[in-house]
Amino acid sequence: MNSTSSLSFLDKWKSSQAYQKGIAGTCAVATTATIMFPFDLIKNRLQYQKSNNIKYTGVLNAFKIIIKEETIFGLFKGLHVRLAYALPASFITFSTLELSKSI
Repeated sequence: MNSTSSLSFLDKWKSSQAYQKGIAGTCAVATTATIMFPFDLIKNRLQYQKSNNIKYTGVLNAFKIIIKEETIFGLFKGLHVRLAYALPASFITFSTLELSKSI
């Protein structure tokens, strides 16, 4: 296969509905994951604290303590891991869904 036909294939793929829907779905998942991550982190910290060593007494208390001890970036610890598996998965899901509609 020569480079001209390969480039032609990539151009066709990037202009396809499947590619565009994949990108749009990936952007939506990235936005949702980033906005919801601090709430999920607080929920997990509340759930997994030991009963004999309670650090957080509620959602607002956990929010205040995390920001005080770890700054605002503490609310996003581990976000990169979530994005690393969610973004490729969402691109594959949305683009495959769009491709399957044309079959």
